[in-house]
Amino acid sequence: MSPVTVTFLMLVFLESFKLSFCARNHNVACIHSERRALLRFKQHLKDPSNRLSSWTKNGDCCRWDGIICSNVSGLVIGLHLGSSRGTRKLGGKLNPALLDLKHLTYLDLSDNDFRQTQIPTWFWNMSSNLYYFNISRNQFQGNIPDLLTMTQPSVLIDLSCNNFTGEIPECWKKWSRLVGIKLCDNNFSGKIPGSMGALTLLQSLHVRNNFVVGEIPSSLRHCSELVTVDFGSNQLSGDIPGWMGERLPKLIILSFHSNKFTGTLPEELCALSYLQILDLSHNNLVSEIPSCINNLSAMNSGNKSDDKIFYRTSKGSFFEDILVVMKGRVVNYDTTLKLVKTMDLSDNNLSGEIPEEVTSLAGLQSLNFSHNHLVGRIPYNIGAMTSLECFDLSTNNLSGEIPLTISDLSFLSHLNLSYNKFTGKIPSGTQLQSLNAYSFLGTKLFGPPLSESSTDVRFGTGSGVLKNREDQDKVDWFFLTVELGFLSGFFGAVFLLMLCKSGRSLHL
Repeated sequence: MSPVTVTFLMLVFLESFKLSFCARNHNVACIHSERRALLRFKQHLKDPSNRLSSWTKNGDCCRWDGIICSNVSGLVIGLHLGSSRGTRKLGGKLNPALLDLKHLTYLDLSDNDFRQTQIPTWFWNMSSNLYYFNISRNQFQGNIPDLLTMTQPSVLIDLSCNNFTGEIPECWKKWSRLVGIKLCDNNFSGKIPGSMGALTLLQSLHVRNNFVVGEIPSSLRHCSELVTVDFGSNQLSGDIPGWMGERLPKLIILSFHSNKFTGTLPEELCALSYLQILDLSHNNLVSEIPSCINNLSAMNSGNKSDDKIFYRTSKGSFFEDILVVMKGRVVNYDTTLKLVKTMDLSDNNLSGEIPEEVTSLAGLQSLNFSHNHLVGRIPYNIGAMTSLECFDLSTNNLSGEIPLTISDLSFLSHLNLSYNKFTGKIPSGTQLQSLNAYSFLGTKLFGPPLSESSTDVRFGTGSGVLKNREDQDKVDWFFLTVELGFLSGFFGAVFLLMLCKSGRSLHL
């Protein structure tokens, strides 16, 4: 499956049903009527790589590729037809023969190419036993009816990366056992349903990259098991609720980037001691950065290399995944997600000084406060943030000299201090002198990688020597370069997300 698709731990799944691909009961054969149903389902599929060649008329369907049977009854309980990287995708049409698989509990058709296929009504009501339902990354289209009368035992619903339209149904009270919902990268509109607040077991909620409007429903305060809330790239508005810091104590990932949120940055969020990824960029927040930021204790240190973010259920477990902007690139993290710690508050209207307390977040790998109205100096103890790889304070009103301790950031590979009022000599340090001069554009800094004299860094020549302020009436090519770099990073993220909707694979 694609890295954007949730990775299901099949070994746990098999164990929970006392199944094993390597040790099945060979005395149990598949049910004749279910073999016929699967062959009818195959007839309407396009299979260019002949993945289903084992599906033969007289064969045992429990031995077919992608089929999981109970080793007690021989009934088909799992259909695992998601495409993996390098595998030709299935296509064609969905055949109602699937309705004859009465005991199906696991359905994965993810990352195939059912090009612009309208989901038939029967498909939504296919089974009352499905607990894993993944049809992501396909280009399926149409509305989702008040469907979700099926599948009450479900623990995971993944409809991401399709072309679904209309409002998200207001029917979630029927789904009390849901642990994960992925609706991202579609064309959903309307509001986030208030009935989602009834999902008290919900741990993962993704609605990223749709056209959802309105405020965050207060009913979500009842979803106290939430670990991930990803509402990025929508048109949500209003305040970011302070109750999220009080009522959702297990949050590890909170992403609201590229919306229309206003108001202040709630101090209550400082109570989220497990938070590792905070992305509130590209909104209209107008407060100061709270000094209680040092209470985000999960950002204070690194994690073990074998740590993972995954969700255990009575029917198995699955990994979390999310897109993160790191060093100007959009990267998908899944199995290594627990190692990622980032904070992005860029492109808001934040004011005031950078609190000294931020330097206690020694586990952060990326910190972005760019494109705000921050004043004052870089905290003196910035060198204590020893894990920083990416540090962006560009386009603010910061001033003073660069603290000498910045040379202690031995992992720093991406620094942008441009378009501020910094003065003085750039501190010595191998990683600083190896950075591009663009990192210091629009300041009064000097020293390698700039010239040795104190000048206002503005314009460039072919040799890379920077000129003085008197040339302001000329075209500021460096300015254009940096701004285009910022825009290309932002719109590059949008473009990559749109690839889901165009049916292309996203492999980062």
